[in-house]
Amino acid sequence: IKGIPLNVKTTMAGLQGLKDIKFLSVIDLYPNYKALFTFVTTVVNIHNPSQLTLNIGTMGMEAGYKGYAAENRIGYTEIFNLRLVPGDNIVPSLLGQSFTAASAGPFGTDLTLLSPTMTLWANSSATSNPALNAGLSTLQTSVVLPQNLIVPIPPPPAYGDVWTIKVLPTTINDGIVEMTAVFNNAFLYEFSVTGDATKANSDFAFDPSFLTIGAPGGSTFDFAQFTDDFQYTLKTGESKTITFKMKLQRVGLQANMIKFLDSIIPAAAAGPMNTLLVWYMPKATIPGYPIGIFPDLNSGIYYPNTAGKITLQTGPDFALIKDWYYKEYAYTPVPVVPVAPAPEPVVSPATPSVAPSPIPSSEVIPPPIAPAA
Repeated sequence: IKGIPLNVKTTMAGLQGLKDIKFLSVIDLYPNYKALFTFVTTVVNIHNPSQLTLNIGTMGMEAGYKGYAAENRIGYTEIFNLRLVPGDNIVPSLLGQSFTAASAGPFGTDLTLLSPTMTLWANSSATSNPALNAGLSTLQTSVVLPQNLIVPIPPPPAYGDVWTIKVLPTTINDGIVEMTAVFNNAFLYEFSVTGDATKANSDFAFDPSFLTIGAPGGSTFDFAQFTDDFQYTLKTGESKTITFKMKLQRVGLQANMIKFLDSIIPAAAAGPMNTLLVWYMPKATIPGYPIGIFPDLNSGIYYPNTAGKITLQTGPDFALIKDWYYKEYAYTPVPVVPVAPAPEPVVSPATPSVAPSPIPSSEVIPPPIAPAA
């Protein structure tokens, strides 16, 4: 106040929010056998109780189990481009869990059995903001992780349990069919699918995205692949009905192809098939998160009660998939020659039954003789 020499010091809450971190969901869990780390992308909520907005930048902390010493270390955590505003801050976070750290094994085991508490601690070089590092040098905090990283009230499944396929007039030439399904944001954070992950993108043993259909009799066939131009963005809590392209694929030897068509086409004609399995691991990005991810969106994760099986709806056009398969396998089906029906037996008309007429006799019958008187 002008003219009054006041010099009062006050304390304002600043970095205390970093002590209140809650786990919300897991986005990606990727074991990298080259780096000997499992990289886990999660979404956490950092509650900032102060009235300050803090531009922290990239913040890294040591991650441990049952303590804050070097022997408790299991790996590290990193949050990128962190800007804490007053109240809740929902942000993506990276956990790098070492394959070789002494505490990593017990932590991984306990994560499958209970809800362990992961310890976090910083040091004087914890952030990319030098002005804050001194205040963070003694920070110790923790976060409770739910058993198997499954929260009590999980987000919605990544997609609905009914998919619809449409065979196009051009499918015979390129094998492209249309698929329609409802896609949901299962991560509580905005993300974008940017294409189809293949084994060339990482150390996958095979291309990880395709559809499997179960046929009557127990046979299963991997019959369609996701394409690289399937892209979409979902904001937090958003759902979309999306029509996208998929590519039919070979189902093994020619004998398998014939078995596939002979079983699946009649089954589809009889009604919706509740035997579709989705194997889906796309390339994806998160705003402000510099690491590309490959989230596992397999139907077995979202529909465990049916062993991952969902419904495939078809129409009369579904039978046209045989045209592409016949062309792909250079297969000419043996024409079925209709067998002429056996001639009906000719029944001779029955001879009418006639009552016999009395046959006239040539014998002369004498007249009766009157008795003698």
